[in-house]
Amino acid sequence: MLWFQRLPLTTQQILSDSTDKLVSLAFTADKIAEVSGVRTCVNSVEVELALLNKLEAQISDLTTVVQQFLLIANVFGFGTGLPNYFNEKGLVLNIEKCIFGADKLPFLGCEVPRDGISPSKEKVEALVNYPQPQDVAP
Repeated sequence: MLWFQRLPLTTQQILSDSTDKLVSLAFTADKIAEVSGVRTCVNSVEVELALLNKLEAQISDLTTVVQQFLLIANVFGFGTGLPNYFNEKGLVLNIEKCIFGADKLPFLGCEVPRDGISPSKEKVEALVNYPQPQDVAP
């Protein structure tokens, strides 16, 4: 009956005189709050659980990104000093442009995988699909 104790005093007095069952009391309390404009501070367990699940998912996503970043930093030998290294060199990381955990990266019209460099498919298709000249001027 903790929810009952959190209701305004006048609502508690009205409901305490009732002989209805608990479910109908809760319904009546909601109606009284709706009519009187009083908002109760009681959230349902489902709402709180949904908020906690969302927060847990966001923390998990952030943890995954940080772990990938640190793994890449260790591969390149920077360890935990990577942010300091970039600051010393006057570089700023734009997180929207960073690509982590990719098998290949686009760079200057090329694809750079682990085993070498190859032209990007878009550039090759543009050359292959280029229209043939219709007239040749001497």
